[in-house]
Amino acid sequence: MESMNTLLSTVTAYAHYAWAIAFFAAFFETLLGVGLLFPGSTLLLFMGVLAGRGLFDVVPLFGFAFLGAYLGDNVNYWLGRRIGMKLLRHPWLHLSDSLIDKTERFLDRRGAISVFIARFVPGMKESISFVAGSVSMRYRTFLFWDTLGAMGWSAEFIGIGYLFSASLKLAELWLSRTAVLLLLLLFLGTVFYFVVRYFYVNRKSIALLLRSLARSLARNPLIRQWTQSHPKSVAFIKHRFVRQEFTGLPLTVLCLIFVYVAALFSGVVEDLITRDPIIAVDQIIATGMPRFRTPELTEWFTVITLLGRKEIVMLAALLVTVVLWFYRKRLSIVSFWFTLAGSIVTVLLTKLAFHRPRPATALYVEHTYAFPSGHAVVAVTLYGFAAFLLIRFSDNPRTKRSVFTGAFLLAGLIGLSRIYLGEHYLSDVYGGYLLGLLWLIAGIALTRWLEQRSDVAEQTAAGSGSLLLTATALFAVLFFLFAQRFHYQPVAVSRHAPVIIERVQTLFSSPHRRYVQSPLGFDAWPINIVIAADSEASVVSAFTQAHWHPASSTTVKMLPLFWAGRSADLAFESEEKGHRYFCKIFRTDTVLKRGKMLFVACSGMIESMMCSIVPRFSPNMDSARTVVRDSLVRSGIVGQTVCLGMGKPGIGNDIMDEEYFTDGKIASIIIEKDQAHAHSAD
Repeated sequence: MESMNTLLSTVTAYAHYAWAIAFFAAFFETLLGVGLLFPGSTLLLFMGVLAGRGLFDVVPLFGFAFLGAYLGDNVNYWLGRRIGMKLLRHPWLHLSDSLIDKTERFLDRRGAISVFIARFVPGMKESISFVAGSVSMRYRTFLFWDTLGAMGWSAEFIGIGYLFSASLKLAELWLSRTAVLLLLLLFLGTVFYFVVRYFYVNRKSIALLLRSLARSLARNPLIRQWTQSHPKSVAFIKHRFVRQEFTGLPLTVLCLIFVYVAALFSGVVEDLITRDPIIAVDQIIATGMPRFRTPELTEWFTVITLLGRKEIVMLAALLVTVVLWFYRKRLSIVSFWFTLAGSIVTVLLTKLAFHRPRPATALYVEHTYAFPSGHAVVAVTLYGFAAFLLIRFSDNPRTKRSVFTGAFLLAGLIGLSRIYLGEHYLSDVYGGYLLGLLWLIAGIALTRWLEQRSDVAEQTAAGSGSLLLTATALFAVLFFLFAQRFHYQPVAVSRHAPVIIERVQTLFSSPHRRYVQSPLGFDAWPINIVIAADSEASVVSAFTQAHWHPASSTTVKMLPLFWAGRSADLAFESEEKGHRYFCKIFRTDTVLKRGKMLFVACSGMIESMMCSIVPRFSPNMDSARTVVRDSLVRSGIVGQTVCLGMGKPGIGNDIMDEEYFTDGKIASIIIEKDQAHAHSAD
């Protein structure tokens, strides 16, 4: 998270160069011979996202991008007029003859409008302007269609980034963390698809370009001198890209993946140690999950989670060993047990190192610590390694895809079952997946390395498919019998006695409890009201008499605010002087010495609605606090109230990532039982 903040701070510091960056990004993306190397469209997409976050003004950004694209097309056009097709077919431009011929046919078939259409066709936008100039298209006609094309192309990439950023804000407001994650994965997957498709379409040109660069580097005197002086290093580097040997390119790829996954796992560990917002997200999900439980789903996920039980794990491991022995895959047996045993030992040691307790919402008793999830680790190492062997020794591509998909879904369901049943936090399962993946990579590498060193090739026994089916059926039957007989020990439901405190300030002993959080775990707004009442019904009655009504608007009802990992218990709204105010109230587990229950609340004001969907909140948090307090006082429900100084005046960012300011005070209010007397809570 600190790295992201650093990146945004750096971008903000150089925000005054944004227009120049947009101009040159569009210019070089369009320029003939350079667009293949320069990711201008990606830069414009990213800058559109930043503009949506408020770092740049989107209108000047679009204007400079349009000018860059427009100027690049004009340079290409006049190069075509002056030089003609000879330059276009020059080898150093790395444009294939088929692409040039395709562009010419497209221009002949579509006419002048092709200048506009080709702007949105990958691989053609760089050459269409040059071809238009080489065939002496009227400059006035070219300018008309090119202007429209440059405007549309600039709006396409900047607009997509800008709308995605705005949609992300809206998603953070309306959706849960899981939904936001799925949307992000969908967006990144779409971008990845188009990037891969672009490189696939232009793979020959890119390969030609890379070979040309390699030859140029090889002819460089300094490079040649270094290679002659370090022959062993050169041989080592070359061997890293040999496809025929495992110690070449396959091992290089596995090592890179291993290092990347290890970095992700270390990031999770760091977040747990430093109590990053991921801890708040864990609490939010763990606290909210019981609301989605039903008897049918609970029973179903209980069966799924048994796939990670030690009894089932040992059964599956023994069956895999028997099948591999019959298949004469003796080396794979060594790698399999190395992976499984190593992952289990690592899980036990890591649990002892962190001592992280299980969620309080767990349904069943578990006697080990939470981080990492052993079920998630086993889901990857045991079932993942079995899937790797099936994929490797299968000749049917459809079977390979089916096995991979099945193993992926099985691991996902096992991890989801642990979260649903409350046995693990989200970060426990995520960390377990990463740890299991590390051991799976190590096991795959060991398998390939042992096979390469062995002189005896492993053979598959004839007719062995029947054994695999028999082993699978035996596992299913034994698993079904075990699921019928095994029963988890339910967690005993106990009522915790409320904590008695003398002062309201004790509620905020932890700085994190001073704020409400967004679904992503970040501090959204400060708590600005504390209410002491005999019961929740007293709070409802008090707000009703003060002319507040239960939240009916979708914006207030679904405003996802959390305190101490819990969603709001009450939500009220009120109209005053043309503005809509809201107050989200959270029940605490504390009472004052005099027996009053304590509630904390966050109040704010909605200034306007963007497109009737996205709310715009007032930056003045103190005014909403004053409105709530004064309305309760005017109704005669409370008398004297006290503003407690809980912090220094400051500026923060709300749930929409907009700035707010506060004086750091909290209004403390007592609601008396007979509503005839009121006192201050101090």
